[in-house]
Amino acid sequence: MASCAPQTPGMGARPAYPSNVIAIDQNDAILFNGESITLEGLQIVLEEVAQMEPQPDVQLEPDARASYEMSAQVLRVIKKSGVTKFGFVGNEKYRTNEAAPD
Repeated sequence: MASCAPQTPGMGARPAYPSNVIAIDQNDAILFNGESITLEGLQIVLEEVAQMEPQPDVQLEPDARASYEMSAQVLRVIKKSGVTKFGFVGNEKYRTNEAAPD
């Protein structure tokens, strides 16, 4: 028997404890816990995360080649969702040991 529930693009992704990772790849594709998801689907999943008790962490890990615009769009979705436990991960990959010029 077929489900009557509406189908939302990219809704194979589900929230998890203790943390969830949003990745943006070099082609601006969004992944939530390794599953492809649309911006609209991400909004729905993050609203679900925001309602969880205790609220799990949400971590954003954009590829260095991901566009600024897509990263900004994802940040807007995170803010709008009501998620409060948010952070960036993977930034150490882009750090250099060279001193900044004076």
